[in-house]
Amino acid sequence: MNAIDMTVNDWNEYLIWEDNFIQELDKKESYVKPESEKTEEEKHISRLADVVYYQAKTLEPRITADISSIVENAKCMLLTTISPKTGSRVPSHVLKEKASIERKIIADSYAYSGDFEKASRGIRDSVRYTIIFNDEDYTQGVDGFLHQLENLGYYDIEVKNNWSTNKDDKKRTCQGINVKLKSRDGMYFEIQFHTPNSHDIKETNTRRLYRVIRDKNAPDFRRNQANNLRILLQSRVSAPDNIEEYRFISNNNSMRR
Repeated sequence: MNAIDMTVNDWNEYLIWEDNFIQELDKKESYVKPESEKTEEEKHISRLADVVYYQAKTLEPRITADISSIVENAKCMLLTTISPKTGSRVPSHVLKEKASIERKIIADSYAYSGDFEKASRGIRDSVRYTIIFNDEDYTQGVDGFLHQLENLGYYDIEVKNNWSTNKDDKKRTCQGINVKLKSRDGMYFEIQFHTPNSHDIKETNTRRLYRVIRDKNAPDFRRNQANNLRILLQSRVSAPDNIEEYRFISNNNSMRR
C-alpha cells in the first residue's frame, strides 16, 4: 500500500502512533548516562566525541563570521534562532550536540567495521548552516555563495544536488543542495541550501518522518508508511528552474586535498 492508497483514517492512526513514538525517542535521545555508569567502550566513544565537539566549538565562530559576511551582501537568509544565553540571533542548530555526535559515531562505525576512531574522523557535519534563497535567485545564488567561500580559502567543496522534478522518484530525498567543505582551518562542515518551500516541507513535515525511517526499532510497516508519506510530501516541493542540471565548477584548479 502506498501513500496515495491510504485513507484519512489510516493516516490519522499513523500520526497518533508517530507522535507517541517521537516522544519516546526524544526521551531516550535526551538522556545522557553519568560517567560512572558508562562502560569502557562508552567512555571511549565519549572521549572521541569530545574531540569532535570541541574542535567544532573552537572553529565555528570564524566560519560563522565568514558565512554571515556573505549573507549580508546576498539575496538569501541564514536560518537563525534566539540564543537563550545572550538574547541575540545566532545560526540555528549550528553545533551538533555532543550526545548527537556520540550517536553518530556509533551509527557510522558499522561502515568502518566497528572502528570508532575512523567513524569520529569521518564526521563532516559537526557544524551546520541552513541558507534559504528565493526560487528565482536560488541557482545563481548558491553558485555565487560557494565561489565566495572558495575565494576566502574554503576548499574540498563537495556538492550534492538532491533536487528532482520526477514526482514518482522513489529515491527522492530532502529537496535541496547539501554541501560538505573544509574551513580555512581544515575542518569539514555542512551547508544546506533551500528554497522557502523546500525548507518548509522539511521542517514541518519530513523531519519526523526521517527519524522514524532511520530508527531500526520502529516496526517495518511503520517505517514503510513513513517512507511513503515522505515521497508524497517531497513530490509537492516546487523546484527552481533547471536546478537538476546545476553542478558546482571550482575556479581553483590547485585546490588543497
